[in-house]
Amino acid sequence: MMKKTLVLLIVLLVSGLFGISSVQAEELSGSEILSQVDKNLQPQSYEMYRKLINVEPDGSKKEFVLYSMKKGQDKIGGPVFVSGQ
Repeated sequence: MMKKTLVLLIVLLVSGLFGISSVQAEELSGSEILSQVDKNLQPQSYEMYRKLINVEPDGSKKEFVLYSMKKGQDKIGGPVFVSGQ
């Protein structure tokens, strides 16, 4: 019983976060919900900056900024180093 309640709460949380109302979640099958979540997590186009911080054992830090982009299904650019110390 506890496991079913936890699964229901997770489905409701995911459906609320990704734009699927709880009424629609009841009407959709599990595979339809997963395909909607996958579609929301992998958009057609995006641009992204990522900052990597490498902390050495002696306490020194190295920081790197990376830029990536995706336009449609076939145009992917990156990652490209923007800056580094």
